Amino acid sequence: MKELAEEEAELSVKIKQFVNDIGLLERELRRAAIERKQSEHMFRTAGKILGGVAQIIPVGQPALGAAGQGLSAFANWEGEGPFDAITTIGAAVWDSKLVEDVVLPKAKERAGKLRTSLETTIGYERKSNGSVDAPFDKELAKTQLSAKVKTHIARQSEAKNQVISALGNLSVSKEELEAAVAKAIADC
Repeated sequence: MKELAEEEAELSVKIKQFVNDIGLLERELRRAAIERKQSEHMFRTAGKILGGVAQIIPVGQPALGAAGQGLSAFANWEGEGPFDAITTIGAAVWDSKLVEDVVLPKAKERAGKLRTSLETTIGYERKSNGSVDAPFDKELAKTQLSAKVKTHIARQSEAKNQVISALGNLSVSKEELEAAVAKAIADC
């Protein structure tokens, strides 16, 4: 009987130690999940702020704006693999002023040179300055300028709102932290 009581005492000590170890592991898991969620939130917020500021400041445009759009897209990225990241960032940069103001004009210029050489080859005549007869349309120019201004203002407003929103979300909500802890515990 005495041996049984000693074994029970030993087993009781081991069980208590096991329960304490599990409690310690659970607390550590919770702490790590909360830290991971807060770090992720901080990096996403910083990316949104930096991306928005890069789009707003006039120096270094359009390349800096494209980098800002890419950074903002990366900060918002929720995908699973590297291909998702590349397509998300690529789509954001494609819509940037860099593509609109630098890449597309160069492509149009090269296409124009190709067209000129083809027209010359087939005998189409151009003016001495290289242009085709196309009268200047003041109303069309006003409309095009107005559209460009509206697009620019909309992009600037969107970038400004992104920065303001990111500044307003500097802390992680209690619900997000609880969800991260629950997910970490479920994954164990």
